[in-house]
Amino acid sequence: MEVEAKRLQDAATRRRGVLCASRRLPLEVLQSIFYYTIQFPPKATYLGTSDLGTEGSAYTWHKVEDVASMIWTLQLVCCGWRCAILNDAILWSFLSIQLPSTGCLVVSDARLALQLSRSRETPLKVAITMCNPGETPWIPPALTQTLLSCASRIVELHLILSQSIVLELTPLLKRLTSLCRIALHNTPFNDVGSAPVELHASPLQALSMQDYIDPLAFKCSWSHLSLLELRSTKNDRGYNGPSTECILSILRSTCYLQTLCLDLEYAGTVDHGTGLVTLHHLTQMFIECIDWAGYEDYEPLVALMQHIKFPALATLSVKLAHSDKEDFLDEEAFMAVVDCIKRSKPPLTVLHYTDGEIALEAIQALVCAAPRLEMLSTSVRAAYHLTDAFATMAWPMLRVLRIVGGTREVTKKDVQTLERYLVQAIRLRHLQDSELCRSIEEVDIIWSVREG
Repeated sequence: MEVEAKRLQDAATRRRGVLCASRRLPLEVLQSIFYYTIQFPPKATYLGTSDLGTEGSAYTWHKVEDVASMIWTLQLVCCGWRCAILNDAILWSFLSIQLPSTGCLVVSDARLALQLSRSRETPLKVAITMCNPGETPWIPPALTQTLLSCASRIVELHLILSQSIVLELTPLLKRLTSLCRIALHNTPFNDVGSAPVELHASPLQALSMQDYIDPLAFKCSWSHLSLLELRSTKNDRGYNGPSTECILSILRSTCYLQTLCLDLEYAGTVDHGTGLVTLHHLTQMFIECIDWAGYEDYEPLVALMQHIKFPALATLSVKLAHSDKEDFLDEEAFMAVVDCIKRSKPPLTVLHYTDGEIALEAIQALVCAAPRLEMLSTSVRAAYHLTDAFATMAWPMLRVLRIVGGTREVTKKDVQTLERYLVQAIRLRHLQDSELCRSIEEVDIIWSVREG
């Protein structure tokens, strides 16, 4: 009897896996879970600056790790999972391709062809990266032909490649008739001047460019864009993004832009005789100022604000591109922002300006220029002026007030006094559901203060 009982117990233990909850999940739930295993697009990890010593003065700042698709592994777990994966063409529509170099093996053309076959007619999202930033990549002819065969299905494309390599992909770019979004990251950084990159994708809606000095060399239908990102990597060699002058030229070509993300490095030669650029549909604007060149008056930001209007803007964020709390934008920069708001008369509800000096006159002007403001984030340096402004004026719709950061010039006693004054001012003005964020427990921001 004991032997028979042990045999039955062992049999039950072996078959217990059949009753596992994961085996009873509906097909749709399994497929939804598998979507979370897809790492797309690949992430570029910042490495710092190094001279590769190649022709064209190339510099590497980022490296892209080889992201192997988990789908190939998950399909081998069991018959149920394999059935769920093979029956969902969307799971196979994310292609991450690393270009080989002289020291790497060629990418498996057979696996790429099989993945395209399993994706059936589903729109494709493709990312092309390089194998090793220290070696020169090359584009296998077979890979080019494979991508050309499915070019009309590509709706999203990420090229984390040097600009000189992107130029070699021009035959593919000309065939992307269904492309809606493209992201170009020029790494290793290589400035090939104004060599044109042609793109004949009429429905292009989103464009992201990082470390491109002259984005206008990219020939596309700028007027159709709803999202535009122009980013730069802060480094120790020089400018690697567009000037404010170039950015204004690009904005003049847009018609339906809704979201704008900019890294500002230098102003360039801005023609003050040209008219204002009116961004009629812009609702969100995010600006980071890269201050490595030491512009004390922050000309790029001032020049931009002096030449644009955004009558539909709801969210505006302006900050420095690094976390050194000892550096701040000067008062002139914020006054330029306020003047632009006053000129545009937008329905602004959110304003983040946490890295700058702010004068009392500018805050008073902001109250008049943005009466619908619901959320304001500012630096501790501006907080005392806020108390003075609240004593005489009020934002009737302001719900959230955040005071961010701190410097060595601020003591704990100053912070306590500031908090008391702000609370009194807020109560006097009857702010609805006001939120005064004062400590790390509340907002995950550390006050950097000295004892005193």
